[in-house]
Parts: sequence; C-alpha cells; structure tokens
Amino acid sequence: VSQSRYLREENFNRLKETLSAKWRIEDSLREPFSEYSYLNRANKSYTSYLYPISKGGDKFYAVKRDLDRIDRLIALDSLGNESFLKYMSTLSSPIRVKQDRVFWTEYTSLGRWELESFSDLFEYNISTGKTQRLTTNKRLSSPNLSNNGISYIWINNLPNLSQRVEIVDSESMSVQMSISPPKGVRALVSVLWEDTIYLLVKSDLGYLLYCRKLGDLEWSEPLFRSKKEISSINYYQQRVWFISHFEDVKDIYSVDVESWCDLRRHTNSRFGVNGLFIDEEEGKFIFSDFTYNGYSIVSEVSDSLLWKRAHKVGSSYFNSIESAIGSQAGL
Repeated sequence: VSQSRYLREENFNRLKETLSAKWRIEDSLREPFSEYSYLNRANKSYTSYLYPISKGGDKFYAVKRDLDRIDRLIALDSLGNESFLKYMSTLSSPIRVKQDRVFWTEYTSLGRWELESFSDLFEYNISTGKTQRLTTNKRLSSPNLSNNGISYIWINNLPNLSQRVEIVDSESMSVQMSISPPKGVRALVSVLWEDTIYLLVKSDLGYLLYCRKLGDLEWSEPLFRSKKEISSINYYQQRVWFISHFEDVKDIYSVDVESWCDLRRHTNSRFGVNGLFIDEEEGKFIFSDFTYNGYSIVSEVSDSLLWKRAHKVGSSYFNSIESAIGSQAGL
C-alpha cells in the first residue's frame, strides 16, 4: 500500500512539474509588449467596461456592464473614481465623443409595429446631463466624427437593403455627401480623415478596406484583405489601426497607408482586447482588455506602446497586400 501511494505521489509530482513548465512557456508567450495598469478599480463580481473614450485631460467615459444592473454610462478619472451619468438602452454602436458630448446609436422600435426596429443617433450632453435624440426612424450604424470635428460619418442602411455612406454636418444635421459603397459588399465602418474616406466592408473574399477622396467618383481598389474579422478601425499618424485576431486572440494592429506592407502588432493580450479609441490630442490609446473578471480599461500614451512586426502568412489571414499594390501598379 505504501509503495502504491508513493508511486501515485511521484506520478502526480511529475505531472505537476510537466504541466507547470508548459504553462510557464504559454504564459511567457502571452506577456504584454508594454506593461500597463488598468484604469478602473477591481470589482468583486464580473464587470465589464466597454467602449472607453476620452477627450483630453484625465476624464474618461465608458459603458459599464455587470450582472446586477442594466448598462450605464459612467465617467472615470485617472485614479479610477467613477461617477454615474445615465442608464443606457440597447446600443447598436460604440460610444464616441464630440467636445462635451457623447454620442452613439441605439435600437428603437415603433409602439404599433413591434418587429419594426430602427437604429437612431443619440447624444448625451456632459455639461447639462441631458440626452437628445438626433435622428428618427433611421437605420444607422458605426457613427464616427471627422478628425476636424465638423462632420459625422456613418452608414445608412436603407429599407430596400441597400446602403449609403453619408457625411452629415454635426450641427445642422444636414447631409453633405451620400455615396454608395462598392458593389457586392456590405459596409461595416467608415472613417473620415481630412479629405479621405476609409471604408471597411465584408464580402465573400473576407474583410476589405477601401478608400476614396471626397472629390473622386469611384472607390479605390481594395487596399488589403483579411480572412479574419476586423473592427475598431482608426486613422492616426499615417497608419490605419484596427483590432483583429490574426493570432487567434484579438489584438491591436496597424498598417501604414503608404505601402500597405508594414503590418505591426501593438498588444499581446492574454484573452483579447476590444473597443479601440485613439485620443489624437493627447496621443493616447484607450481600449478594453479582457480579464478573468470582465473587460478593464487601459489608457496608454502612443509613444510607450511597444510593437512587433506581425508575421504575414500569405492567404492564411492577412493577404492581398502585395497583390493589391501590384494590381494598382499594373504588375
């Protein structure tokens, strides 16, 4: 009996050593490129801070979600102190910020026709604490603000299943420009930087990125194609930034807009990131990082965010960069 017990203990210790060594290697591979701390304070129960944003200074905003209360818009300072702003309905897009206002789209419905739903634009005035509905019975998705703060850009999903990329004056709410996306695709996100529209779409080929100057009549050829999901596209310092899971975990990537060949990975998250927002004035990258207890907020200055060159594996995930450039060059 004693010998059998000894063998069991010895086998258990060997198994423990083997698995511990394996797990140490796995953990080392998931260590972040940059050491960062979470902005929010730890919670006792599962809690997520989604779509974090900022507009300069040490004030941050996010949607807080937990198991006890419905989603709510909160404000945080750099010390993690929270203040409640308002309860939120069912969001259809991340929150964004415009001066002293937070805007988003949320699902709405008609009282008479229960199954007829819409996605309208709302804004919350931080100074007055009032919420205003800016559109009525629209089907908008992924609203963003132009880098000069003058115009909204969003995708309008029409009842006939067609789409329009619209640029709208942020004060008068008048449509300045309305164009169709490329044929045979489904538009997901649009970004307006200076005089260029960047449009992320989904097609049978995967996720494609197009661009178009405001004065042009046609969209460009696809700038790149990815078979993996892409989200949260931003434009900053001559690079397009986005979130994807090329290495099976959602991380932040960027690619330069000159050659479309310099693909970089800026995070090495253990479980995945979400909701990238770039504060251009402060040079801050703000996003949610998933932990065992939910999503927590990370705020890092761009200069301190280390990166590694992403491996290009041809058709396996991030391809057609070279082929797209070659087709434009006539190669």
